[in-house]
Amino acid sequence: SLDYGKTFSKLVLAPGAKPSYIYGSAFDKNSVIITEGGPNKVLYYSTDAGHNFSTVSVPFTATSVIWNPSIGSYALAYDRSAKTLYSTTNNGKTWKMVKNKVSRYNWAIANVDTDTSLVFMEAMGADNRYYVYTKSVQHSDLNVFDREIDAILPNSLVVSNQYVFVYKEEYDPQNSLSNETMYVSYKRQSFKKAYFPIVDFHQHHMIMDTSEGQVFLAVNHMSNLTNVYVSDASGTKYTLTLDNVYDSPDFFWQHGFPYVDFYKVNSMLGTYLANKASTRSRILPANTLITYDAGGSWMHLKAPINDKNGHQTNCALPTCSLHLSMSFGKLLGYDSLVSSKSAPGLIVATGNYGKRVSFFRRNTFISVDGGYTWKEAQAPYRDYTIQDYGSLIVSSGSSFQVNKTYIQYSCDSGNSWKKLLITNGSLFIRNLLTEPGQKTLVTTVAGTLLNQKREWLIIRLNFTALLPRMCKSNDYFNWSSSDPFSGKNKCLLGQQQVFKIRKPTSCCYNGKYFQPYSQRTSCTCTSEDFQCNYGFQRLDSNSNCTVVAVDQAMCDSGSKYYWTPRYRKITSDKCKGGVESEML
Repeated sequence: SLDYGKTFSKLVLAPGAKPSYIYGSAFDKNSVIITEGGPNKVLYYSTDAGHNFSTVSVPFTATSVIWNPSIGSYALAYDRSAKTLYSTTNNGKTWKMVKNKVSRYNWAIANVDTDTSLVFMEAMGADNRYYVYTKSVQHSDLNVFDREIDAILPNSLVVSNQYVFVYKEEYDPQNSLSNETMYVSYKRQSFKKAYFPIVDFHQHHMIMDTSEGQVFLAVNHMSNLTNVYVSDASGTKYTLTLDNVYDSPDFFWQHGFPYVDFYKVNSMLGTYLANKASTRSRILPANTLITYDAGGSWMHLKAPINDKNGHQTNCALPTCSLHLSMSFGKLLGYDSLVSSKSAPGLIVATGNYGKRVSFFRRNTFISVDGGYTWKEAQAPYRDYTIQDYGSLIVSSGSSFQVNKTYIQYSCDSGNSWKKLLITNGSLFIRNLLTEPGQKTLVTTVAGTLLNQKREWLIIRLNFTALLPRMCKSNDYFNWSSSDPFSGKNKCLLGQQQVFKIRKPTSCCYNGKYFQPYSQRTSCTCTSEDFQCNYGFQRLDSNSNCTVVAVDQAMCDSGSKYYWTPRYRKITSDKCKGGVESEML
């Protein structure tokens, strides 16, 4: 389909083909590769968005394909059983081996790596130990990324923005155990050991976010204890930002698919949500916290003043607050927390208000100011999509509906919801799909009919007819994202950022080429623009940074003292003047 699922044409592949997966290039939408699920070692490739496919015989069975994010005709294919990586530079027409005995791999990252044809690989060397290699698919030279790091733990390589992470197993004399030690390469320089404020046993690590010039890292210290740390710009010196975060049981960590209730709000700088673990039970988290200063301070979420029926909730801080589902939703197969870069301030989430998290009393909650205030919506909780820069919210409601199947939508930021009948049959809704970036009014609903054949049904919804006019200048207002707890005037991470937001009362559409960003200006520095440096941490959200233990190895020349400022400026903060000279 080339029209958002309105019409479909049957793909013509080779006779007897058993396609297993479709891989489309995000950079060049005309480039498509389909892998073969049968015994034949072939691939099918198209350079005209699937109108025509060619078959190519290959010396491997492709388990997965990854297109290069910045070069349209380049792709990698991995044979998991043979642990061998292959590449193509002509959309899949020809393939050559990149490296064997590969366990992890990543394309280079645009605006960080000068050569975007480069591949980072974790692979076994001649001595049966694992190393980090790099190789350009345009050349034959294979290079060890950093010889000084020596061997690393298998399945540890992570490439994220300007950071490369690996892990080594090193003996911890304090606990008489082997410790998982993290090493970081910043801007592709040599690996450096990562240091944490308290020398404690590290079982596992999980990179949570690197999008704002520093690293948020979850460390699983021991059973029932996972903390989140935030780094300096280099990613090597870490400060505790939140302790005892709700996470997966040990089994998930040990088998490589853990989850941690930590979420970046995509529409706000420096804004993150997290669930604290309960001290009474690991089945449910305790409560939800939010930070607007990249982990400097955390606050509880304010519950709505009124519920969805207009009655007072009688839920006020500090004894009662709003709690959001995070891993719950994903474990049950739906998105329970959604935000979009194209919709500033808008967050749609599943949760409940009260003294603690409840599995049974859940509903949909919406914030239009980056999580400071919330309202309870009148729609059932399930998958959500944000579309047309936030002018439209679509929800699948209940995933299983008998006889007639509806979806719900709102064009007034969740104040009211309307039902839309999409089929007279019983449909199990699997997914709501929209174009990446959430900038259109077209939604594709994918589901399974509850009949004997369990047939798939694809439904294309174009909401343009329901939002009949394009917005005009008087349909917008200016809104500034800010840290509501800092007391500063409309500033967030040292800058005042003004957005053009559509009024909730105006059910019009923005259009694909709408620009919500209007202007940015720097703010004067205050204490909220700084976080605790390595070796310090806050005892609570209102306290100053206090000295804590540091790794003795950090001390210069074996000295008993490690000299460092108490504070460091938040990496992505843009403030100027003010208290900057005093804090640093």
